[in-house]
Amino acid sequence: SLLCFHECIYCIQSCLASAVDSLADRFNPWALTYVGLYGYDLSSAGLHSTELFEKRGWTTIVSDDLVPNVLLIVSLVIAGVTGCFAYMLDSVEELALTSLNSPVATSFLAGAMVGLVASSVLFGIVSSSVNAVIVCFASTPLDFHTNH
Repeated sequence: SLLCFHECIYCIQSCLASAVDSLADRFNPWALTYVGLYGYDLSSAGLHSTELFEKRGWTTIVSDDLVPNVLLIVSLVIAGVTGCFAYMLDSVEELALTSLNSPVATSFLAGAMVGLVASSVLFGIVSSSVNAVIVCFASTPLDFHTNH
């Protein structure tokens, strides 16, 4: 009876893993880029992009997420710099941003949030552009090489 229970649990685990794998193939970050470029619906765009990268052998490259990670680190650095700038501006101009006991933390956090939001919006555009270039290069590398 314990062996039967183990086999049932293994069967359920296999079915769940297969379902999650199928959903990951259909809904991936590259599907939105594929929708924007070619006009497919989201589900079929996900399948087409997965097929494209598997056919080219690029699954390891596209699953690396190097560009978004680098842009996140740069966004955090920009947030720190703008936070320091807001702190320096607050200490030089003696602005009273709040009536809290720690105006240093308040000015730093306000500046850091402004820097983080602004850089995240701008770097989101850069990340989407890089994704579009990768999809275009994967789908038609000869045309891409000829035109650029």
